[in-house]
Amino acid sequence: MPVSFTSHTVHKQPKPEKKSRSHVIELEIKLAEKLKSLEPVRLTEENSETLRASYLKIYQQIFEEIIQASPYAELLTRIKETYEKDPVTLNRVS
Repeated sequence: MPVSFTSHTVHKQPKPEKKSRSHVIELEIKLAEKLKSLEPVRLTEENSETLRASYLKIYQQIFEEIIQASPYAELLTRIKETYEKDPVTLNRVS
């Protein structure tokens, strides 16, 4: 049912389906294990960019899983893709 605020119409979103707590814990464990796998790598000036890229790749993989499990997957994917394409944002992160 639309709700009107001045000139904007907002459509109420359906309540998101609750994901099981065990799925959330599973993703947290997966993230921790993947990050831990990088701990034996000693950070040096030579490998800092490679190691940083490895950490970011792990977070990206987990974020993709979270998006796919979300009832808002389509919207989250559009936001993520726009964010990744924005050269200003990418320069700020780098």
